[in-house]
Order: sequence, then structure tokens, then C-alpha cells
Amino acid sequence: MKTLKLLSALSLLISAALHAQQAKWELVRENFLGHIAVDPTNPNIIYVAGGASLDKSVDGGQTWVKYEQGYGIGGPDGIVIDPINPQRLWVYGTPFEGIVRSEDGGVTATQADNGISYDHHGYQVTGMAYDHKNDILYAGTQANGFGVYRSFDGGRTWEHMSRYPYVIYPDFVLVEEDSSWVYATGIQGVLRSKDFGKNWTQLQPELLDRKLIFHLASVPNSRTLYAAGRFGGIYKSYDLGDSWFSISSVVTDSVNFEGGLLVSKRDTNFVFAAGRGYAFIAYKGGIFASFDSGKNWQLYHAGLPAFPLRRWDIWSIAQAHDANYLYMVANLPMNGTYKLSQRLLTSVKSQPPFLDKPNFILYQNYPNPFNAETKIEFSAKTTQPLTLEVYSITGKKVSSLFNGRFTIGIHSVVWNGKDSKGGDVASGIYLLRLQAGRELLIHKMLLVR
Repeated sequence: MKTLKLLSALSLLISAALHAQQAKWELVRENFLGHIAVDPTNPNIIYVAGGASLDKSVDGGQTWVKYEQGYGIGGPDGIVIDPINPQRLWVYGTPFEGIVRSEDGGVTATQADNGISYDHHGYQVTGMAYDHKNDILYAGTQANGFGVYRSFDGGRTWEHMSRYPYVIYPDFVLVEEDSSWVYATGIQGVLRSKDFGKNWTQLQPELLDRKLIFHLASVPNSRTLYAAGRFGGIYKSYDLGDSWFSISSVVTDSVNFEGGLLVSKRDTNFVFAAGRGYAFIAYKGGIFASFDSGKNWQLYHAGLPAFPLRRWDIWSIAQAHDANYLYMVANLPMNGTYKLSQRLLTSVKSQPPFLDKPNFILYQNYPNPFNAETKIEFSAKTTQPLTLEVYSITGKKVSSLFNGRFTIGIHSVVWNGKDSKGGDVASGIYLLRLQAGRELLIHKMLLVR
């Protein structure tokens, strides 16, 4: 029976790979770079903001019209479209111009950044999101100490909410769980506000801090989030960000995922991450794809020329609301806008359910804080080898609690507050780390002598 299940799973993987190979990237427009967005109500309307203009296609990229009135942004970083009234959109970027707003589908634009502070470098708005349920705009800026701004009037005026988070290259994501929740990214990893951006909490800093997270993506009608950053880091959370684990060990650590991250609307097993290559600092780029919810990743360059990954510079990615096509703007030997038919892609979704869930769950130790000893519980869905270790807050290994295999089920281990030599450790915060293959789970423990 086990052999039949293994052969069935292998057959699905091979079938998925063969189907995926039928979908190839196609060049739809040459020699124009910028950031792309697709109208959320009409898949044929595509925008690309680049230089000092906004280019628009109403026929799926076959023909384009250039609009320049009001678009003085020298280096746009993105486009936000109102899903209820798609004639209204915002273009944001650096340097100097910040945010402009259009009420006529991009034909004309006016300044929409009153109240946002700029500095002499011109580093301004590098991330935006629109909460259409509450009619709130969020913006992140690098200027004057960094921070988050909020607008209740479509961007006409802004209020500075916080210098925290430290949002270099911020991305924002809103979740359906609670309309007051908003997430942001930056050098501090992933941060969350539960009060419309007033206060922020850094999520699992022991794993994500200093990782420079660029992008977030949420899975509709679920509690699942993805995050991608510099140094090849892709992370996943199943509990709206309370806990995270790395899912990118198969991705080279020199990939710079600055170009974008999205979960397919056609099939949420599809996840795409776009890398920007910089040859002079050895960062690599390219399109990475997973067809099994992030468990396995592969370069997906079907239909594109072969050349070193350091020259793969993917500026941005987007998808149509009907999910038929995925678009990217890429600085390749043939610069321009490319599209990929998602209808020809096939996911691996008929395998045992645990393949799409973490194989291990690490529970918070109890008691915590503790004095003499504390109990640590975790559940295993596989007999895969694992290590359970204690580290100091500075990253020094203190004690190895287990290194080997457990049977499937819930298990417990006790730590007595001693190091690997049997000596009592000092009071303080310690990190409990469970690692099995690609999965890394971390919790804080507080020892009080």
C-alpha cells in the first residue's frame, strides 16, 4: 500500500511538471521598464508605471497608450488600484514626487501626498496599500526616520502614525480575518498592527529580524501568509503571522526577492517569487515558482533565453483578476513586459494533506517564565530527523535537548535550565529552536532564578 501511495504521489509530481512545461513566458511589449498592475475588474486593462509616465493597455497588452500629465515620479515603485472604483488609482515612488492620484483611469494625475515628510535625499514612499472596506490608504516611507502614514481621504492628506516599523522597502498586506489588521515589511522582518496602523508588533524577530523582508502575500479565505526577502529567504505562516518557518532551503541564498511575491488566484497552490539580480553585488534574480504551496521551488524560465542569474532583473509581477495570466516586467536582454498563461499550469494537490502543512508544531513551553525546569511539547506528523536545541539571545548554543527521530504524535521534553556541561545558566531570555529539514520553529523562554 505504501508503495502504491508513493508511486501515485510521484506520478502526480511528474504530471504536474509536464503540464507546467507547456506554459511559456511570452513577450507582449518590448523596451519599457516599470511596475505593473492589472485592473481588478477587467483583465484586459494593464498599467505599467515607469520613468515619468503611466502606460496603459486596454486589450491585454497588444497596444499601449502613454499618459504623462501629472506623472513626474522619477522612479515609481508601484501602482495601487481601487477595486470598487478602478478609475481611481495611485502611483507612488521615489525620488521627490511621492504619490500621485488619478480619478480617470490614469489619463491625468494630481499630487496626493500632503502631510508626508520628505528628506533631502528624496527617499519617500516605497510601499502602499488600500483598504477599500474602510476607505483607508497606508503608505510607508524611508524619509526622516522612516515610518507609516495613513489617509482617510484618498491621499489628499496624510497623518504620520509611527516611526516604527523601520520600513525600508515596505510592502503592506491586508487580511480578511479582521479589517483593522494590517501587515508591513522592512529590515525588522514582518510587523503587524491590529488597530489600523496605530501600533505595531514585530512578529517572530528571532527568525525574521534583520532579514530585510520585501514582500508579503496572503492566501484568500485562510490564515496563511508568505513573506520573501533578501538572501533567498521565503517564509510561511499558518496562523496570520504569529509563527513563521523557512520554506526556501532549495532556493539559493543569494537571490534577492525584491521583484514581488504573489499567490495565484487561479490555484492557491501556485506561489511565485520574483528576484532582482545585481551583478555588481552578486545578487541573483529570476522567477521562482512553487506548485505545491511552497514545499518545493524551481526556476520557471520556460520560453525565456538562458543567461546568468545575476542578469535576471524582474522589476515587478502581477496577475489578472480572472487569473488567466501572470505578468512580469523584466530587465532582460530583451527588456519589456511578459505574460504566462496560468491555465496551462497544474498544481500538485492530491497528495496527503500533511504535505501542505508543517510537519512539526512547536508549542510554547510551560511554565513560562520558569525557575527550575520547564516542559516543552511538540507534535510530529513524520518520523523525519529533528534537532531540539536551546540558544542564548545572542545566538550562542546553550544545550542540545534532542537530535534524532520521534514517532508520529505529540512528545514532550524537559529542560532543567542547564547548559551542555551541566552548569546552571543565568536568568534571561533563551531561544528554543526545533529544526527538521527545511522547517525551523523558534519560541522564546524566560528563565528567572
